[in-house]
Amino acid sequence: GGDIASKLATGTIVSRLKEGYRPEMEPNSIRNLLLTAISAANVEIYNKSKSDQALAGMGTTVVAVILRDGIAYISHVGDSRAYIYHEGKTEQITTDHSIVQELIAQGKLSESDADDYPHKNLLTRAVGVYRSVTVDYLEETLLKGDKLLLCTDGLTNFCPLEMINRILEDDDIESS
Repeated sequence: GGDIASKLATGTIVSRLKEGYRPEMEPNSIRNLLLTAISAANVEIYNKSKSDQALAGMGTTVVAVILRDGIAYISHVGDSRAYIYHEGKTEQITTDHSIVQELIAQGKLSESDADDYPHKNLLTRAVGVYRSVTVDYLEETLLKGDKLLLCTDGLTNFCPLEMINRILEDDDIESS
């Protein structure tokens, strides 16, 4: 079901953003557009999972961005992430919605122990699992030379941050 949920989310979000985005939009309108696009995807996935027992409980994670005038307007749910590369350093700018992240925030687990935690893939939020979803939102000003990376745990579980940083250092990323 995760593959179906991902495709539904992508289709719904892209469609909503294409329909609703206008270059003259105020930042608050961009925020609302991103939040409603992801919420619409949540409803689509949730309804699909309720109509087909084989897909019950399916969900997905999402990170979406609108870039305009040097500002990244970012929304996300789950453990899909946004990173910013600035002056030789890559930093995660979103916060995972996971059990591990909650334990780290509570001081019950160190970041160094998080990779080996047995339930590190358990999410506290995902798109489509429940009737509604809380979507996080942030704005990040990008400076000349900054790079923005959006990715899923498919990258971050297998590629250490040091390697991601080395790739982002390269001005010719496609050859890296």
